[in-house]
Amino acid sequence: MTIFVISKDGRPLMPTVRAGKVRHMLKDGRASIYRHRPFTIKLNYETTEYTQPIEFCCDTGDHHVGVSLKSESREYMSEEYRPLADEKSRRDDRRKYRYQRRNHLRYRKPRFDNRMNREGKLPPSVEHKADVNVKAFGEIVDVCPVTRAVFEVGVFDTQLLAAIEKGEAAPEGTDYQQGPRYNLATLREAVFFRDRYTCRICVKGVEKGTVLRVLHALYWKGRHGNQLDELVTCCTKCHTPANHKEGGTLYGYTPEVFTSYAGAAVMNQMRWTIFREAKELTPGIEIRAAYGAETKAARQYLGLGSPM
Repeated sequence: MTIFVISKDGRPLMPTVRAGKVRHMLKDGRASIYRHRPFTIKLNYETTEYTQPIEFCCDTGDHHVGVSLKSESREYMSEEYRPLADEKSRRDDRRKYRYQRRNHLRYRKPRFDNRMNREGKLPPSVEHKADVNVKAFGEIVDVCPVTRAVFEVGVFDTQLLAAIEKGEAAPEGTDYQQGPRYNLATLREAVFFRDRYTCRICVKGVEKGTVLRVLHALYWKGRHGNQLDELVTCCTKCHTPANHKEGGTLYGYTPEVFTSYAGAAVMNQMRWTIFREAKELTPGIEIRAAYGAETKAARQYLGLGSPM
C-alpha cells in the first residue's frame, strides 16, 4: 500500500510504503491524516524536503482510466478509475426535478438570456468522462511531487474499424465521403434502402399498404442514437406498445451486425480536452501526449506481448 506524505507547510514529499511506521507516527501524534483518497498523511514536525523525479502515466479511456505512478526505482501506484455508466440518466433526472420545482412557482422571472454559452464545450456525458481523467491527475499532483506526466490519447478511424469488423476493404479516398448514406436524402430512407424495405422483425416482406417505421433497436438499453447500425426497419404490425414492453418482440432485440464505436468517437472528441485541462491545472509540470502505437512498440521491444 502506498501512502502519500506532505510536509508541515503542505508541500508534497516522497510517498512511502512503510505502513507500520506511518501507523506509529499517527498514534504518537507526529503525523495526522490529511486525506483518505488517496490516503495521505501530514507531518507535524519540520523535515527536509528532498524529492526524486516521479512520473505520472495515464491511459485515458471512455470506460476505464488506468493510472500508474512511478520513479526510476519503483512503481508507487497502479489504479483504475471508472466514470459513471449512468451519467446521462442522472442528468435527465436532475432536469426533470428542476422543471418540476420551477413549475410550482407562482411567478418566475424571465430567463431568456440567462443561458451559458456552450460553444466549444463537450456534451455533459462526455464532459464527465473527461473530468474523471483530469481529476485522477489532480488528486495525485496535490499530494505527490510529480515532475512529468504522460497521457496516452488514442486516434480512432471509426470507418476503418467498421470495415475491418465486416471483412470489407479498407476505405480509401472518396470512400470516406461516400458512406452508407451516399445519394440518400434522409437517414430514414437510408435505413429502408439498406433493409430492402422489409421489416427486420417479422421478416415476411411488406404487404401492400403496410406502413414502415424506423425503430431504435437498442431502446431497451437506453440507446436512442442515430447510428445507422442500431436503426432497423419495422412494420406497424410489429411496432406496437405491447411489443416495446418487457417480454415483447422488440424488447431485447439486437441487430445481427452491430458494433458500437461510441467509445472510439468519445475518445476522439475529448482527448485534447483532457490534455489541455491537465496542462492548465499544473503549468509547472512537463506534460506530453503519447499514442497507442508507441505503447505497442515499447511492449514488443521489452517482450511483454500485447496488452489485454
